[in-house]
Amino acid sequence: MASTKSIRDVFEGMRKIVDLAEKPDSEDFKQILKITLLGFTIVGVAAFALSWLINLVLQVSGVGIT
Repeated sequence: MASTKSIRDVFEGMRKIVDLAEKPDSEDFKQILKITLLGFTIVGVAAFALSWLINLVLQVSGVGIT
């Protein structure tokens, strides 16, 4: 029965967090959106560059991917 109590405590904690959470205002939302888009862009560019570099190394070494 101890596991049931711990699960109940977890859901109670989640409910408290949701109750305390507030909807961000317009400026906060815009800032969060900008940071998120910047993060996606950085990860995308890094993934593209890594893919390009691996492909280049494989072509130079003669393995090549068609």
